[in-house]
Amino acid sequence: MTSGKPAASPPASVEETAARWVARLALKNVTESDLLQLGAWLAASPAHQAAFDDARATWTELPSEYRPPIKHAGWRSPRAVATFAAVAAAACAVFVIGAPHLMPHDLASPTGAVRTTTLADGTRLWLDSDSAADFHIDSDSRTLRLARGRVHIAVAADPQRPLTVKAAGYDIKDIGTAFTVDASGTDLHVAVTEGRVDVKRGNAVTALTAGKRVVLNPEHAAAPESFNASSEAAWRDGRILLDQMTLRAALTEIERYRPGRIILLDDELGNRRVSGTLAIDDLDSGLNALAATQRLRFQNFPYLLIVSAQHP
Repeated sequence: MTSGKPAASPPASVEETAARWVARLALKNVTESDLLQLGAWLAASPAHQAAFDDARATWTELPSEYRPPIKHAGWRSPRAVATFAAVAAAACAVFVIGAPHLMPHDLASPTGAVRTTTLADGTRLWLDSDSAADFHIDSDSRTLRLARGRVHIAVAADPQRPLTVKAAGYDIKDIGTAFTVDASGTDLHVAVTEGRVDVKRGNAVTALTAGKRVVLNPEHAAAPESFNASSEAAWRDGRILLDQMTLRAALTEIERYRPGRIILLDDELGNRRVSGTLAIDDLDSGLNALAATQRLRFQNFPYLLIVSAQHP
């Protein structure tokens, strides 16, 4: 006679646990608490680290529809073949959560790279690290849908077909212009370098002219403010410009260009102001220089960098 109580699930193997962590991290489906838990799990046993390394290598072998485009070395362990099934299962388990991130798009850039392209109408487009968009043009309209990340657009003139950018529930309509749209965070950032745009959501319209930017979300719309166009353009030149930025904000910006997450353990340290320039294609050197000048301690894990203060 059975009790009617469901049988307890067997505990996950080390390989299964590692595979699920890799899939979640690659999809950025983690909280800071999760990252600390992962760090403790990796430190608990060399077997955990070995399984994680195998799972990370195997992730790159999955079909592209099951993973975002990340760059890592290929197979590095004899156990990788056995790990493949676990990683594939983990990818499928988080596929629904990460589906918007995994969908194919007309235009996309990998993590750590800035891509430039020319659209069918002659518009120039810069896609920041891990950004994606779709472009549609017909006889009446031009529409760019920003799926994720940040883009800069130098719009080709066409008075009969104004370009509309759709991002985070907003419509950004160009009026002969060049501008940046950033939907990588919880807020929408729009900055105009030439001409003018109208940013619309429902009946609310925010007009921006050259040299103005705005931060918007459904609950609150800040007033437009001036910005330094040269500083805003740094990412398009392959640089991360830190100009009296808090360390917390600086690490958030650097995180755009690295797979995985950066977590800062010290709130007070995060308020420290930092300045400097980092090359996007050589972030390790830039991070090492930042660590030296700010006396930071880095703990590196796969897909995870933990930052704290150096102790005397």
